[in-house]
Amino acid sequence: MRKRKRTNPARGLFWLGVAAALGAAVALAPHALANDVWLEAEAAAAKGDCAAAEPLYRAVLDTEPEAARQIAATQSLALCVALGETPWEARELMANLLPVVQAQSGPRSGALARHHGLWAEAEVRAGALNVAWRRSEAAVTALRAAGKLDPFDLASELYRLAAIQLARGEGDAFLAFLAAERQRLASAVWATDGDDALFDELMGTVPAPGDAAALLDWTRAGLQEFDPRPLYLALIGETPA
Repeated sequence: MRKRKRTNPARGLFWLGVAAALGAAVALAPHALANDVWLEAEAAAAKGDCAAAEPLYRAVLDTEPEAARQIAATQSLALCVALGETPWEARELMANLLPVVQAQSGPRSGALARHHGLWAEAEVRAGALNVAWRRSEAAVTALRAAGKLDPFDLASELYRLAAIQLARGEGDAFLAFLAAERQRLASAVWATDGDDALFDELMGTVPAPGDAAALLDWTRAGLQEFDPRPLYLALIGETPA
């Protein structure tokens, strides 16, 4: 009778452990790869290289990431697309993303205000000012509704809105919106005591309706203080210093 060869059970457990580790590594590889692509996309976007960033953001979205990553990637992609050959796609991306943002952060949130603000920026990049002003107004409304209102965030968005409306020849429409908004701010929840007074200080003396030159000067000063990017300064015929 042939003698049965004895096996070492510990040796078998060792190889089972190796197989399990390899399986886990394979399972994690797509996630690690997706994260690498995300980092590459962010680095390219930070350099202003949308030609490189756009396909990378699309690759990230193809992996069907969790909501927070989906939101960030789509918003960044929209800003790049708005500068490309199909700028209208940016609006579609942001519109389709809106319910995702609302589901993730709620209908009264800073994230929703940020989404509207970035959407407005995408429309400005695409040259669609007749859409941009509506999105910028929506950002202001969302900021106020979210509570814990930051006076700097609100002032920045209002100066951007002023630039958009001036570029449209609708300076007085901006002033009418601002007057109505300041009345609504009477019941706003500010981030800190005294922020309402700080907001008034940040806005300074708002020009009267009909004085386009004064409104231009006011907007220029506000942008140079709070958002001196060429994108918005160019709307009022200015370039950064």
